[in-house]
Amino acid sequence: MRYQARLCSLRSPEMDIRIEYPSDSTNFIVLLEAEIGAVGIEGSTLFRFDVCTPAWVSASIADTGSMWGKATLIVEEWNYENIHGVVATLCERTTSDSWQGIVQQLTPFATSEFST
Repeated sequence: MRYQARLCSLRSPEMDIRIEYPSDSTNFIVLLEAEIGAVGIEGSTLFRFDVCTPAWVSASIADTGSMWGKATLIVEEWNYENIHGVVATLCERTTSDSWQGIVQQLTPFATSEFST
């Protein structure tokens, strides 16, 4: 059986991302949670990642000159439809012979609820 990932839902514990947005749409970081499942199969796994802007990164490294980054999507500005589209496209392009394979492919982009 071949599995294809699908985006079930996208949300944030910080705000209602469909109707709210950061106070500065070009300088922010927001934690997002994506419920990702497989096409034709019930159930999903929770993946978490930050979405931020280059301006936020620049301000964050102003003192130290560097920072670690993982599970981060960098965008020019806040736009829910664009962010949703990027995540949905990632899912559409992710296929494997097993669900674990899907999770492994998505892990560089987001941390799953099973990551240690």
